[in-house]
Amino acid sequence: MNILVIGANGQLGCEFQTLAKTITQHNFYFATRAKVDLSKADFVTKIIELNLSLDVILNCAAYTKVDQAESEITLADTVNAKAVNYLGQYCQANNIVLVHFSTDYVFDGNNAKPNAIDAPKNPLNVYGKTKLEGEIYLQNIEKKYILRTSWVYSTFGTNFIKTMLKLAETKNEINVVADQIGRPTYAKHLATATLEIIENKIPFGIYHYCNLGTCSWFELATAIFEITKIPILVNPINSDKYVTAAKRPANAVLDLSRLQAHQIKFYDWRDALKEMLYLQNSLKT
Repeated sequence: MNILVIGANGQLGCEFQTLAKTITQHNFYFATRAKVDLSKADFVTKIIELNLSLDVILNCAAYTKVDQAESEITLADTVNAKAVNYLGQYCQANNIVLVHFSTDYVFDGNNAKPNAIDAPKNPLNVYGKTKLEGEIYLQNIEKKYILRTSWVYSTFGTNFIKTMLKLAETKNEINVVADQIGRPTYAKHLATATLEIIENKIPFGIYHYCNLGTCSWFELATAIFEITKIPILVNPINSDKYVTAAKRPANAVLDLSRLQAHQIKFYDWRDALKEMLYLQNSLKT
């Protein structure tokens, strides 16, 4: 297959770049924002100018600054919604499979159980609203996978794990929100699973992929420092003590059963975190 990765320099895009080095049966092409910028009106033209005969487009590009989106509504909507609409139409017209990554933030987090794929959508913030709008634009695109994920991290880019490690360089004590739960997701595993989905020709549609198990941000932070053996006190606090511009869902746990039924490989979130931290060279000897 000829596969184009848009947003190649993001966390997930970089994981696909790493994955591509070990794969010979597919041809990967990588487009950074400098080549294909979803915030620009001519981004489809830029894809055409690459002059590639494509089978699959992986859309790893997104506006992901959740708090900043509250004040940059137009830009978030352009990248997460309107551009996704044009990309879907391009793929439909050219018989290209589109893989689009979405988020747990399309839900309001008020469910007592994990959020099912078809559960009511009620995003609490601009980021979630624009990502949901992008999903809606794709509802009539035939050859598409929408993969919702959550709490993504990687050895690449910036993320919660790296933020915690950075804080530990200068602080002996930190406060972390304990009343929001979800499923951390190692972008490396998301990339591998995505390729499995395509290769196994799983029916097109919407799926959830995250690492197995659930935790709060506090529990995740605690696990980071337990694994790395960094001596720091982590205090649990309620989210009302940590005010942010964008409201987050209390229960961001995604139901994974639809994809689990297709025998896609899943990894426990603690094992995934250990794997990432070893690669990050954060473990003390």
